[in-house]
Amino acid sequence: FSALKTRLVTDRVQYGAWRISAVKGGVSASKLVCFAWVGDDVAGLARARVAMHRAAVDNFFEGTVASLSFEGRDDVALRRLRSRQYEC
Repeated sequence: FSALKTRLVTDRVQYGAWRISAVKGGVSASKLVCFAWVGDDVAGLARARVAMHRAAVDNFFEGTVASLSFEGRDDVALRRLRSRQYEC
């Protein structure tokens, strides 16, 4: 997650996915989570397009179980990410 944060640009909308692996009750599982990043300096029209493009990006990555949005550097804190837990 730390490496991802260094790649986020403040004047762009960026999309991606990462694979999360976990072990629960002795069973190992791997899930794919999509994300949309909207930088602090992104213009209003580009922000409006995110809703339309996001569905296409989610469909591009097969097997996605969750989708997250981050709007600005303050929104990309590991503490806040942990508070957005999804049942997979």
